[in-house]
Amino acid sequence: ENILNQELYPYVGKDLTAEPMQVNGVTYGKGYYYLETESDKTALGLERVSKNYIINYQTGEVISTEVISYKGQEYYTLSDMENAEK
Repeated sequence: ENILNQELYPYVGKDLTAEPMQVNGVTYGKGYYYLETESDKTALGLERVSKNYIINYQTGEVISTEVISYKGQEYYTLSDMENAEK
């Protein structure tokens, strides 16, 4: 689910180019899409996903708009979690 890219998946969600979104002090705009609706998630085969995410299809980056608690720490991306484990 952290490998979404423009060649494999359609662009779905709210394009943040016109209305950037800030998460944890970082602003996401050009190249990022906000997955919010169930139809967005269904289009990507993510029906079981309950939280809302910002996705960059070119880099495959997935950012949670809600904090992810893991082993007593708080994260917003899977890469942050992976880096913490190293």
